[in-house]
Amino acid sequence: MTYSLAWLRYILLVSAALGTLFIGDLRPSSYPLFTITALLLIGVAQLADKRERLMQLLIVVELTLAVWLNVTFGGLYFISFFSTLILLFRPPLGFHWPRLTLFGLCWAGLAFSIAEQSLIFITGIHFLFAAFSVLMYKWATASGRSREVEQLYDELRRKHYELEEARSRLVDYARKVQLISQMEERNRIAHDLHDDLGHSITRLKMMMEAAIRLADSQPEKTYELMNQVRDQLGSSMESLRRTVRRLQPDEQLRGQYSLHKLIEEASGQFGIPVSLQTSGVPYPLYPSIEFALYRNVQEAITNAIRHGGARSIDIRMRYEPQRVVLSISNDGDPPEEDPLARPGLGINGMQERVKLLGGSLSVETGPPFTVTTIVPHPAGSSYFS
Repeated sequence: MTYSLAWLRYILLVSAALGTLFIGDLRPSSYPLFTITALLLIGVAQLADKRERLMQLLIVVELTLAVWLNVTFGGLYFISFFSTLILLFRPPLGFHWPRLTLFGLCWAGLAFSIAEQSLIFITGIHFLFAAFSVLMYKWATASGRSREVEQLYDELRRKHYELEEARSRLVDYARKVQLISQMEERNRIAHDLHDDLGHSITRLKMMMEAAIRLADSQPEKTYELMNQVRDQLGSSMESLRRTVRRLQPDEQLRGQYSLHKLIEEASGQFGIPVSLQTSGVPYPLYPSIEFALYRNVQEAITNAIRHGGARSIDIRMRYEPQRVVLSISNDGDPPEEDPLARPGLGINGMQERVKLLGGSLSVETGPPFTVTTIVPHPAGSSYFS
């Protein structure tokens, strides 16, 4: 129950007592009994508000006291039934048989208490009671819905926090996996260099030292050793080339998410000019970043043509020491409302991809309409380092 309704409940009880004190059928000798009973009714009302388990029993006691006060002293104590009505309609509403029974007892107690009054007075009070019942029902329904919305909002906010924590853990996990993979690859390459190339160079050094010692006494043996050194040097060089190739990314896989290839395909497919301009000093990007930028450009081009009717698209990619900034602009019709306020599936997907990398997405309605993707990526932390 809200504070305003709680105050209204007690104001009605106090008003009933004060009104009866002035216009009720009271004699000086009955003042103590009236005062004690009125205070007892207020005390029972307070207990009924606080004790959920005993509320139904306390409401019955409250109604009994109200009926006795009405029959004994008259006055304005019929107002106390309106006070009880406030408690009966306290959210959550959930009309069950106990609540309906108490509502019937409350109305029956009111009818019994004013039975000796005039017909006009009885009709008016019953009309007010019915109207007040409808008003309290509407309030309880609206309050219940408001409470449900608040609960859903709290649950949504909690899920949002959990999602943010999961995203942070996922980003941290991805970085750790990437770092561990790099360390494992480096360790494997180091072992290869030590086991194959290191042993080979050591063996060649020993063979050349032997050739130097035999150069004067056994020229033919020296010539044979030098030929072996030459052949083994060629083998070692080929092993070194294979190791270096493993350090470089797979061009076929990298080409799968090439922006140049995407631009060529988009220009040919849609028949509009799509340009790409780069600034800064380019450096290798993580595959996850390349994939996110590729998908965001692909989505931005599709949205520009499908929804904006763009006639040209300009892509600008700027390499900065600590981040990569990618902007896609088009001369099409901008949307009527901010796309980030109510994002569709396309914008939502772009945001999710960028957030997983710890970046951000912004939209400028223009003209020109521009979607900017910012992804953190220190230039010195590429997988070539």
